[in-house]
Amino acid sequence: MVLGSTTSPTIRFEAGQGATEIRGWIYDVEAPSPSAGPTEEFTLQGTSGTYQPRSIVAARTYRILVNVRWSFVVMRGEQTHLFDLRAVPG
Repeated sequence: MVLGSTTSPTIRFEAGQGATEIRGWIYDVEAPSPSAGPTEEFTLQGTSGTYQPRSIVAARTYRILVNVRWSFVVMRGEQTHLFDLRAVPG
């Protein structure tokens, strides 16, 4: 995904039926943190929500790892998604 904007994007998540929590980690691919950990992380409760990252700046690529926890009557689980986002000057 390529994003052209002068402001930080708002990311909207729709996890679907049964989702109980959406957790995410944002990694700067071009300037990794000294600990090699995420530059930012977030948690959203429920099936959907929005998050506005504070660390995304233009001319860099970011990797966003999203883990969705879900629960049905007798089953639970997690599903992981990985996105790359390129922020370009708008």
